[in-house]
Amino acid sequence: MKHVAPRTLEPAQASLNRAMMTDSLERFTAGTSHVINNLMTCVLGYSELIMLKLPEDSPCVEYLRNIEQAAGQAADLCQRMATYAGKGRYVIVPHDINVLTGDFFLLLQSMFRDKADMYWRSTWDLPKVGLDATRYRQALMEVVLNAVEAGGARRNRIWISARMTHLDRAKLDSLIGGRGLCEGMYVAVEVRDTGTGMDAATKDRMFDPFFSTKSASQGMGLSMVQGIMRRMAGAVAVRSEPGKGTAVEMFFPPAPV
Repeated sequence: MKHVAPRTLEPAQASLNRAMMTDSLERFTAGTSHVINNLMTCVLGYSELIMLKLPEDSPCVEYLRNIEQAAGQAADLCQRMATYAGKGRYVIVPHDINVLTGDFFLLLQSMFRDKADMYWRSTWDLPKVGLDATRYRQALMEVVLNAVEAGGARRNRIWISARMTHLDRAKLDSLIGGRGLCEGMYVAVEVRDTGTGMDAATKDRMFDPFFSTKSASQGMGLSMVQGIMRRMAGAVAVRSEPGKGTAVEMFFPPAPV
């Protein structure tokens, strides 16, 4: 029998198939999170009603509080899933990325001072960017947290910087979420670390929901970044090699003047 080599997909077709799978997963995630969140609301509501009927010294109160805590954690996970799917309320207004990032950097530096040396470098006179400040901080927090954890047992160094850059069609098409964006100038926020880095297979999956190299993680952190950036008309790029650290760039189009 003649041996036939397995057919491999062209890069464009593979990219299209991946985009279709991602879109289907996002729709499923959004619908599932909505249903589960409604169920958790019922659980919390009935738990509160039962507690109102019980005396304060009832041994059942402790059990009900455990139920409320578990339901609250499930509701939080639903919110994370909805964020990944690009749902939730966003308030998009023009922001000075230097001020927003610089102020938040002080908090990040304080939070991770025992695990990493952090540095902030900005380019002044950047145009304002239309984004949701809370969601932007959430995305930046997830990227920085991933950078901190990439240090492993040794102390990591992390640089956060902001600058202007021009993105042409070829560059945009290579970015995560860049295919629907227009060529032109963008504000780029980069988080670069000196951690362990990633091989190509890990880098290709790092934004997948529930994928994580840490067994104790829910794996929703970086997948939320993808959903947040999509809702704010932004894109993401990742550069990484084993032993050479990782750089994650978030690109935002300037707000209309």
